[in-house]
Amino acid sequence: MKEEIFGPLLPIISYTDVYEALDTISRRPKPLACYIFSGNREFVDSTVERLAFGSCCVNEVIVHMGNPRLPFGGVGASGMGKYHGKASFDTFSNTKSVMINRAGTDLDMKYPPYTDEKYERVKKFLK
Repeated sequence: MKEEIFGPLLPIISYTDVYEALDTISRRPKPLACYIFSGNREFVDSTVERLAFGSCCVNEVIVHMGNPRLPFGGVGASGMGKYHGKASFDTFSNTKSVMINRAGTDLDMKYPPYTDEKYERVKKFLK
């Protein structure tokens, strides 16, 4: 249980308290997917809130990957970014932020010398 498993092997760890299992999961690296099997909506909602993961299925497995409307991907060590539909466009696009000072004004407080007077004006400006 120290490396990600890509193979026909399913480790099974038994617990008597489901919240102990959730604590164990939350202390480990974030998984790519989370599969919850329960008919208890409150438990499902609290589990989704409590754990960090890339994608989730409730009472299903793997089908979320086939839905082009659901972004698929990991978080943390399981991968960065999402793809499928608009999420693919957002992930693989490089948005650029550009700010243009069209007024031609410049604040003298940005430049040295930094006098006590400038320091006080900056403090007032940031409050």
